[in-house]
Amino acid sequence: MPREKKLTRVEQIISEFGLTKCANSVIRPSGLTLGISGGEAKRVAFASQMLTNPSIVFCDEPTTGLDSFMAESVVSYLQGLAASGKTVLCTIHQPPSTVFSMFHKLIILAEGRLAFFGSTDEALAFFASIELPCPLSYNPSDFFIHCLAIDPSKKEESKQRMLTITERFEKSKYSKSVWYVGDKEAQTEVCFPGKMRFEAPWLRQFLCLSWRNLISTGLGKGIYAVRYGQKLFFALFVGLLYFQTPLSQTGIMNRNGVLFFFISHFTFPVIFTTLNVLPREYPTFYREHQDYLYTVGSYYASKILFLVRIYGLLFLLIAYFMIGKFWKMPFRVSDVVWS
Repeated sequence: MPREKKLTRVEQIISEFGLTKCANSVIRPSGLTLGISGGEAKRVAFASQMLTNPSIVFCDEPTTGLDSFMAESVVSYLQGLAASGKTVLCTIHQPPSTVFSMFHKLIILAEGRLAFFGSTDEALAFFASIELPCPLSYNPSDFFIHCLAIDPSKKEESKQRMLTITERFEKSKYSKSVWYVGDKEAQTEVCFPGKMRFEAPWLRQFLCLSWRNLISTGLGKGIYAVRYGQKLFFALFVGLLYFQTPLSQTGIMNRNGVLFFFISHFTFPVIFTTLNVLPREYPTFYREHQDYLYTVGSYYASKILFLVRIYGLLFLLIAYFMIGKFWKMPFRVSDVVWS
């Protein structure tokens, strides 16, 4: 797909999910004061799955954490997908009445048993037929939950009511559609490829992930200035401390100390950063890798670049040339020992 079409698709998704205001905001881990809200994060996660325009969409409580307006907007988008010929299945918990009325088919489960399958209007008619009419002032979804939920204070009574509803549904005319779907032979043969492939080449994956790491870890231009200043200070400090170390026996020992300092300075921060960053990013990495967005190798390669990055190179270049070039050391050990 050309780059222009990709950008157009991204802008379209951002607009449809109401993310224009936070389009340039950095997504940070939960617990930080800056970044996007929980509802925006929910919409971002949902919108990212819609970029590839999938034919089948499975949504696990897509409206959880959203206000009624945004919940209706998300379900309206799903309704549009269904109208375009795509298959949309989602679990939903206590939707507003306006959202509830937007679903074409409804499956109500209670303790693993099927309590109803059909349209939303048929659901109201079925419960009314078993002497459980939904009051006009009630949200139908809340009413169904109230009828099928197990009340701990009235456990036996609640369980018996739930069993009665499921048994009445099995004997009702509404259950015939379930058996019809189950007995119907498949009209098409679905072929799944033996091996999925990644659309983007490895280099593009690496560059995009590296750019995302740079943006997500910068946390503002001021942080970059602080980090550069810190590395510059330590590089000058070490360079002045071991400035132009001579190639003598004592100088060789001092250079060994410098090498140990280099290893410690580059290794321990990487270890601590790895322990802090990778577990936190694992859910995102796992989801995106399962969606075939990038390979494991490109992800870890970008992380290595992020952990070593230009700060370490700046430190090494300054301190190395102030101390003296290591490759000027004699080739024969005897020249050093007897000098």
